[in-house]
Parts: sequence; C-alpha cells; structure tokens
Amino acid sequence: MAESLAAVEEAARRYAAHPAAAGCLVLEGTRCNDREARETTPAFRAAAEEMIRSYIAVRHPEEADRLTNFVSTIMDGLSAKARSGHGLHRLLAPTRLTGPPHRPCPRAGTRRWRESLQSAWSTPTDGLKRSPICFG
Repeated sequence: MAESLAAVEEAARRYAAHPAAAGCLVLEGTRCNDREARETTPAFRAAAEEMIRSYIAVRHPEEADRLTNFVSTIMDGLSAKARSGHGLHRLLAPTRLTGPPHRPCPRAGTRRWRESLQSAWSTPTDGLKRSPICFG
C-alpha cells in the first residue's frame, strides 16, 4: 500500500507542477473534444494500468487488482482536479486520508473520525501529513 500511495503522491506533484498544462495528458485525452485523441489514448491508459498492476503484483500479488484500481481511480480524480485548478496541497489531501494498514479505521461520526478528517485537510508544513483514516 505504501508504494501505491507514493505513486499517487508523485502523480499529484507532477499534475500540479505546470499549471498551464496540469493533469495527465493521457487521462485528459480520453475525455477531450479531439476524436483522434479519444481513440488513441485508451491504449496508452491500458498500458499504464498494466504497468502499475505488474509492479504491484510482484510485491503483493493477492492485492494487485484492488490496489491497481485504487491507484487508477485516484489518479483519474487527481488529473481532473489539477485541470480544474487545484494546487498541490489540495491534490495531496486525498492521499492523507489513508494511513498505515495496521491502523483501524475510526467509526464514522466519532470524535476520532472528526479529528482524523480535520487533520487530513489541515495545511501541513511538509505537505505529507497523513491522518489515521484508512480505506478498510
């Protein structure tokens, strides 16, 4: 899971690095007005997802499909948000909602749950703060 989060954080950094060209060219190409781009980019997207899945499968074969889906879904959202003007801090916020897998997820509505959400969305000084919320 840590490798997946590192990949997602790296994507967030790259997607926000150039505001005039934010997001992922391949992901954004799948939903653009250019017919040729829409027809071409799915093959690149499939190849990228397979590369992510292969990387994960070597380390966590039983979780490869689930973690690939997680990474791919988060990267789609990060790219879309970068294109709509979200900066690095806001792009990193979703990655802070996950914590080490050994930590239990707080029950929704509890004090710990509210504190975790507040912690995840506060402005960190190092840009890498995480809350104890997980994707159980």
